[in-house]
Amino acid sequence: MDKFNLIKKEIDSITKKAPIPIEYKHSQSILKILLKLNPKADISLKIAALGHDIDRSIPELRIKPKGFKDYNKYKKQHSIRSAEIIVNLMESMAFKKEIIEKTKFLIENHEVGGETDVETLKEADSISFFQDNLEYYKKKYPDYFKDKVEFMYKRLSSKAREIVLKLKIKNKEIEKEVKDIISKL
Repeated sequence: MDKFNLIKKEIDSITKKAPIPIEYKHSQSILKILLKLNPKADISLKIAALGHDIDRSIPELRIKPKGFKDYNKYKKQHSIRSAEIIVNLMESMAFKKEIIEKTKFLIENHEVGGETDVETLKEADSISFFQDNLEYYKKKYPDYFKDKVEFMYKRLSSKAREIVLKLKIKNKEIEKEVKDIISKL
């Protein structure tokens, strides 16, 4: 088994056991979306796609938003923790240092984006939220739902926004609410 499939198997094993039921699906969805946005994605970008939120799958290591007054500080700490977990896995599998460093950078910056690969990762993450996670967030966090939709949509490029607007949302009530929230931005 090649190194990518080896670490994918480990990440899958961790995310399948997550206390939050959407984590495994989200991880897989991001990889698929990422490969549509960038079919030539390198191993670092693919690993980052799978592991960018891995802290949420390990209760004792998870960074939670409670206790953070600034949502962006929470997101940064969550990204750093997920990067630490993936770096440890990669080191245990003897990945090359350059691949580990790039993967770490991508995960640590996936919430804010930037140039090229890290921006593609952020876009895939946001598109996946609209594609797969709306019902979960609406049910689990009804008071926070509007803010989360706004946050995820605002950070998208115009091209990614077009992709989101073309998505078919199964729950028509949620679809109407999301379109209403987006229309006011």
